[in-house]
Amino acid sequence: MSLRPRLMLRLLVGLVASVSAGGWTTTASAPSAGPDLDVRVDRIHQVDRVAARVDRISRQHRCSPGGLPADEVPVEAIVIREGATGPRGVRLVSFEVGWSTHLGERPGTLLAVCAG
Repeated sequence: MSLRPRLMLRLLVGLVASVSAGGWTTTASAPSAGPDLDVRVDRIHQVDRVAARVDRISRQHRCSPGGLPADEVPVEAIVIREGATGPRGVRLVSFEVGWSTHLGERPGTLLAVCAG
């Protein structure tokens, strides 16, 4: 996977994980020490773990968040379960399950399609 798709994948995973983990923080001030900072740091670590899992699966199964070349048929997909907040929510599924997730027929979010 080249650098640009990997960056796009990390951004997508970060977006999905941050929304799943409790939404956006709207404060413009610097974070203060205390429980709120601990929660934010925890979310950052969760995003890193989710991104690492997606990256590992992507390399092993030749996945792409932007689709595959025209001559390759996707056989698998990476999805993140609805409401999942950590790497265990990331699943490698059949392409059919991934596509139905993308269409909204199943809960979750399609992150990438894979050549297998």
